[in-house]
Amino acid sequence: MPSALTESETRNLLDILQELKQTGISCIFISHKLKEVFEISDRIFVLRDARNISCYAADEIDSKRIIEDMIGRRIDAMYPAMEGRAIGEEVLRVENFKVRHPVSTSKNIIEDVSFSLRRGEVMGLVGLVGSGRSELLRAIFGALPKRSGKVFVDGKECDIRSARDAIRHHIGFLTEDRKKDGVVSTMNVKENMTLSILRQIAAGPFISKPKEENKVSPFFDLLKIKAPSLKTNISNLSGGNQQKVVLAKSLLTDMQVLLLDEPTVGIDVGAKAEIYKIIKNLAESGLSIVMVSSEYPELIAMCDRFIVIANGRVAGEVQKSEANETTLIRLASSV
Repeated sequence: MPSALTESETRNLLDILQELKQTGISCIFISHKLKEVFEISDRIFVLRDARNISCYAADEIDSKRIIEDMIGRRIDAMYPAMEGRAIGEEVLRVENFKVRHPVSTSKNIIEDVSFSLRRGEVMGLVGLVGSGRSELLRAIFGALPKRSGKVFVDGKECDIRSARDAIRHHIGFLTEDRKKDGVVSTMNVKENMTLSILRQIAAGPFISKPKEENKVSPFFDLLKIKAPSLKTNISNLSGGNQQKVVLAKSLLTDMQVLLLDEPTVGIDVGAKAEIYKIIKNLAESGLSIVMVSSEYPELIAMCDRFIVIANGRVAGEVQKSEANETTLIRLASSV
């Protein structure tokens, strides 16, 4: 199942598959999204490590058992408990951002957006696909030019015109498309992790191998990256472990703010659960996080507060105690 499909495109594809079933055509459907699997399937096969683990009739099993079969262990909950953290003072403030539309360049996809983020907070940036969520994060990080707007870190205005500027001001970014913008497929794990800190590990015009090893080893262990070694080519890793490498690349920069754009897209449920734990641990350590996701249950479980974008503007702010899918989608769809 292509992970880049919009909600309406996904709905159309599922309807087509249902019609094909009615005409007697047999279909094999592969997806990381269990809601879709249960909707479309009569039988569900679970594979793990290239082995057939189990097979169930779809109407006789629940998603919890499927997830446990996929990851090979029992789970108490998919999402970690996010309550009880201390949320501190303002760390990031974004004022009056305007970002050009990527296609209709005479228009703005982000028209006038402002928000603030506090220390240790996980804030969800909510909007429909195409609402400008990703463009806003990229513009804050300096990876996309803005038309206007200001960024403040710890109360001081930052002139951010490139990713290097953002990193210098302790802002990290996890891209939506790791294959295009996150990893270099010809490099190994260690080389990918240190792309953001080359000056720190330089020895004249060369890379100091001992410095490189000392920098990356703790994060390789901390994030539990599953790879034979740091010298393993990044292309040989699963999507979830590639995502951890991209995350490590940001963590190595000593950041205070992390911008997450679809952090669990295209990875299996076991890797998702590990990413959620990492996000929780980072927030508990005092890192401030802005999170974009098309999965509303994921956002609602992981975030403390929500800023909803519609028509390029802030349509509303929702606290966790008031958040549900209906409220968020209604605001995101407002005209």
